[in-house]
Amino acid sequence: MAGWEGAAYDTRIFLDVIRRQSVNFPKPPPRKYYLVDVGYPLRKGYLPPYKGQG
Repeated sequence: MAGWEGAAYDTRIFLDVIRRQSVNFPKPPPRKYYLVDVGYPLRKGYLPPYKGQG
């Protein structure tokens, strides 16, 4: 994402873009989830696998 200095952690960028309305980041439909990588936090609509599984 433009404006981030150096190597920002994916989780930091993810949390920032899902909070900002202006970014228009895709959100899943009601009662649906997007599967995300194990490194991402559990947030409404975004489902990471359980650590140690996979």
